[in-house]
Amino acid sequence: MIARSGKGYAISYNNFSSGITSIAVPVKNEGGDIIAAIELIGPEQRIQPSSAHKYVKMMLEAAIELEKSFYKKY
Repeated sequence: MIARSGKGYAISYNNFSSGITSIAVPVKNEGGDIIAAIELIGPEQRIQPSSAHKYVKMMLEAAIELEKSFYKKY
C-alpha cells in the first residue's frame, strides 16, 4: 500500500483485496474541508504503479472542476 498523505491523493495497492488498486482524491469546499472524494478502483493489471500518475492527474483536475461548480452554486 502507498498512501500519499499531504500530497492531495492516496493510492492503495492490494489493501482492500488481492490484485486490486485504488486511487482517491478529495473534493473540498471553499473552506478547504473535504466534503467528498473521487475514487478509481480496478485490477492491478490495469492500474499499475507506472501508470497511476496519469489517473491521479486526471482525477485531481476533475476534483478541481467539481469544486468550482460547487462554488458557483452556493
